[in-house]
Amino acid sequence: MPKRGNWDGKSRGGRTGYSIFVWLLRHCGLTPAYVLLLFVVPYFVIFAPKGTKASWDYNRHRRGLGFFRSIWEVLAHFHAFGKNIIDRLAINAGLGDRFEFIYDDREKASELARLKGAMLLSAHVGCWEIGGHFFQADDMTVNVVVFDNEHKDVKEVVDGVKSELPYKPINVLADPLQAMLDIRKALADGEFVCMNGERYIDENSSIGKEFMGAACKLPSGPYRIAIKCRVPVIFFYAVREKGRKYRLIIEEAPAESRKDVASLTDAFLASLTAVLAKYPRQWFNFYDYWK
Repeated sequence: MPKRGNWDGKSRGGRTGYSIFVWLLRHCGLTPAYVLLLFVVPYFVIFAPKGTKASWDYNRHRRGLGFFRSIWEVLAHFHAFGKNIIDRLAINAGLGDRFEFIYDDREKASELARLKGAMLLSAHVGCWEIGGHFFQADDMTVNVVVFDNEHKDVKEVVDGVKSELPYKPINVLADPLQAMLDIRKALADGEFVCMNGERYIDENSSIGKEFMGAACKLPSGPYRIAIKCRVPVIFFYAVREKGRKYRLIIEEAPAESRKDVASLTDAFLASLTAVLAKYPRQWFNFYDYWK
């Protein structure tokens, strides 16, 4: 059982719910799926109390919103998350042409894509998986470290709609030692390795920080690997905008921040804070993140 404040690697929702949305996407398109979502959101707000509490804490205490505004933002928060799931399913099912992908700084993205061996650090803000479709445009070889711990029935539905992945997965839960060797090899071969920078699984491998005015813990592994392998570190986020647009925000961590774990985590949290200031509803951590 996960300890309070860490993440178990599983998503919300069951096989039936995912199957219904997959059917709608395949036979009716995106719009009916978005319409159904309007009825699904109140259900989860009521019957997913842990997620609702986490969203309330984020909006009321971390963002500092008023009581009634926080109620509305909890609903909007769940709705944004639902659209995120629908979009992921649609793009994995080959409906990527229904979306527009834009860059915050195209020239900078192309410049960073030419690096040989780099760590990509992201967070569950927006839809980081969609970053893979941006990377394809620059012929980047990207390895994504995943925690493949989904419920078996949900995993079967999601895997059933996946087209060819735009990245190479490294499953850290299947064989942690082999995953570490794969990560080091990929970086040594001049490839990119993408890791989650804000969720941890093992409390013994976490580092305490302050974020949005409260204590939290980050996974220390990604930061230690980047520093030990002496590779550039890139922070990136694929955030949703109006009109089915996804924007890639990308920035290189300052060289001075790569001297130690504390400095690099501070740089990451500063970057994450700036993104959340613009896209506050796209913080998709529906569990007790702060302690």
